[in-house]
Formats: sequence, structure tokens, C-alpha cells
Amino acid sequence: MKILQTIPTLGVGGAELFVLRLSKQLMNQGHEVKVVSFYSKEHAMPVCRKAIEEYGIPVTYLNKHTGMDLSILRVLKEKLDLYKPDIVHTHTLTGLYLLVAKRLYGGEWKQFHTVHSLAQQELPCFHRAGMRYGYKKGHIVPIAISDAVKKSICQVYGLKERQVECIYNGVELDRFKPKAKQCCIDDRIKLIHVGSFTEVKNHALLIEAFARACGKVNKNLYLTLVGDGPLKIQIEQMVASRGLKEKVEFIGNTPDVARYLQAADIFIMPSRYEGLPLAMLEAMATGLPVIATAVGGITDIVKANGLLCHNGDADGLADAIVCLAQDNRLREQMGRLSVKESVKYDFVKTAQNYILRFNGALTC
Repeated sequence: MKILQTIPTLGVGGAELFVLRLSKQLMNQGHEVKVVSFYSKEHAMPVCRKAIEEYGIPVTYLNKHTGMDLSILRVLKEKLDLYKPDIVHTHTLTGLYLLVAKRLYGGEWKQFHTVHSLAQQELPCFHRAGMRYGYKKGHIVPIAISDAVKKSICQVYGLKERQVECIYNGVELDRFKPKAKQCCIDDRIKLIHVGSFTEVKNHALLIEAFARACGKVNKNLYLTLVGDGPLKIQIEQMVASRGLKEKVEFIGNTPDVARYLQAADIFIMPSRYEGLPLAMLEAMATGLPVIATAVGGITDIVKANGLLCHNGDADGLADAIVCLAQDNRLREQMGRLSVKESVKYDFVKTAQNYILRFNGALTC
């Protein structure tokens, strides 16, 4: 198959990493894959650039202007005429552009669109209206990354369950492996969060809960924050104002997330909403117990392997930190269950499921 994947930018996020990892697996299976990034190469983060080079993925940058840019439709037509894909697999804001391009210029390719977050959060209203037309008329096949996301797609777009595919997000189990058992030489407990510094990830709640936990537990708590984003300076200021500068480490974006996960004791994610977070699956694969808010697809994967709190509940989050920090046996037990659960989400299986869906669309 000739498969074209489209994404707005190759920044650092779950959808972007998903596109690159899926492209790698599809290429490994002998399929011809090309990736189109709507914005310029300057928007691609070093982590993604390294993955592109490592995987050998052909990427084209369209240099789109910010906001609604209809001039890009002509550029898309040129690329589609050149590539002649069998499948166009769209992500986030690119779905509507490809739908319009096909309606304007025609094309034999089949369009699939993966929804990486809850449907009501994924797109602006205008884009949702266009995608509703595409889904209803059968021009686009929606794919959910979790049961919670599938339910949200049905609700937002008025679709029946049979109209929405569900292919679970996956983790590269060959890269994210259980950490070697270490002897505890002091009373340090290391928490880790992986995610961009944006409103949805709710770092402010995390810092507030962490500060409260530090005042309650007789352990030396430390927190590692992996990622970057527009709210990073604000969170750094919050850390300083709480007197936590010696306890909170800012790593920034890194291609070596696995190493930091393996050095931690607890993974924490207090997001306002989620689809099926890749970072959480990676943490589970390394054997970490999880503390998280009970939102979206998180409830599908965090059961006996972690503790869930209400969205926005700083006290509940702090109590969960204290609970796991003080109970070594519970952390180890939950960590083992995390590994067992993560095996269900092998990215190789994820890619195979996409191939089955793509082949099915071409043969029907």
C-alpha cells in the first residue's frame, strides 16, 4: 500500500510521536509511507527530527501560514497527484483540509482520521462541522484510540458505534522495558510527569498537590518534569514560590524518556482530559505505578495498577502521592500490574490493526 500521513506540525506530543512510530512500523511491513507536515521544518522539534532520521521516514513540509490557510489546498493537490496514495491517514487539524481537497479535486484514495483526544476537545467548532459531514457521508473513517474516545466521537458527531473504528494507542515495548530492581539506599521517592506545559496537562494542580504531599509525608519527595511548552515559565515561578526548587527538576524535551522513567518510582498525570496518553503507557511498560485524574481513556488503563483522583482535586492527588510514597510493597505490586497491562498495548499490534483496516477499505 501507498500511505500518506498528514499532521500539522512535528512538535513533541502524543499524536506527532504516534505518526512517526506508526510510519516506522508500516514501513517495516513493506508499505510505502510518506508524511506531510503542514507547517515548516522549523516547527519540527529535535526529538521528532531525530526519529525521522533514525526511522528513515520521508517527510514533506508545506510551510502553511498560521490560521485557516486555503492556499494550501493547491499544494496538497500537487502532493496528492505526485504521491498517488491508496490511503490518506489524517491527524488533528489536517482532516478537514484533506476532505476539502478531495471534494474539490477528486481522488481515489480512502481517508482515515485518528482522533487522539476526546472528540469535543480535538477540533474547533468549524472543523468539527466539516468533519461531521465527512463522517456522516462516509468520506472519512473515524478511528478512536480508546473506548472513551470512541464514545465521545459517537456523542459529538451523532454516529453509531459500528461507524467508528477503535484501535488502541500503543507503546514500543522494545524501547520501554521494566527497570531493573534497585535496592533502596535512602528514603527518596521520585515522581515523574511527561507532557507538554499546556493547560490540558494541568501542571499547576500537580505542583500544588506535590507541595501539599511534601508537607504530609516523612519521605524525601522529588519530582521530574519532562517536556516543554508555553506554560513552563509560569510553572517554574510556581515551583519557586512554593519553595520547591530543590525538589523539582525540569528536563525539557528529550529523546531519552525511557531513561528518566526507569529512574523514577511513581508516574503522575493530573490532566484535565486525555484520549489514551502515550506517556502513561510508556511509564506502565517500565513498571511504574500510576497516579492520575479519572478522565477520558485513562480510566481504561489505570485500574489496580494505580490510584485515580477526581479532576481538579489537589487534596486527593496529594493523598495518593502520600499513600504510594509510604508503601513500598504497594508500589511494587502496582508496578508489576502496570507491566502486565501494558503488554496489551504493543505498538506492533497497533500497526497490524491499522494495516487490517486499510486493506479492508481497499478491498471492499
